[in-house]
Amino acid sequence: MNKFKYIVFAATLGITHVACTVESAGVLGAKALTVEVIDVMWPKVKARLTNNTNDTVVLWDDWNSWGWYTFELVVHPQIKSSPPITIRRKEAGFTGNFASGRKLASKAHRDFTINVFDGTWDTPATLASLNDYDHITVSYTIPDTPEAHKYGALVGMWKSPPFPLKK
Repeated sequence: MNKFKYIVFAATLGITHVACTVESAGVLGAKALTVEVIDVMWPKVKARLTNNTNDTVVLWDDWNSWGWYTFELVVHPQIKSSPPITIRRKEAGFTGNFASGRKLASKAHRDFTINVFDGTWDTPATLASLNDYDHITVSYTIPDTPEAHKYGALVGMWKSPPFPLKK
């Protein structure tokens, strides 16, 4: 059974944010999805999600509240005593909100380009340059919700291995 701790901020229609601590990797297990960073051309990060299951799965679209908060980036400094910086999507209100997703076939992948300075991410201005940073990781999370079960979305949290930043 998946154990999530939810912090939920309600909007007029739907959920606007879910932050969770995942104690289980999801209904299909830790290896169901692979997340990897395949390129960084700052401020753009290209991430790849791969479906490792034998089934077609659903990944939420990011225009709605279910998919808006699925990605999280962590930039790790060169100086190990300095804290990493976490980048998440900004809070958003959804007025025409409903769950929708796209199918990802067995063993297929989908690439996502994340621009952390496009105005939708809560990115500190201090990250204008990555000169003082060593590597980046990307995580992808789909909380265990009734809609996830209804539409067959993957449930869990997956994290990329560290991607070294080019100097």
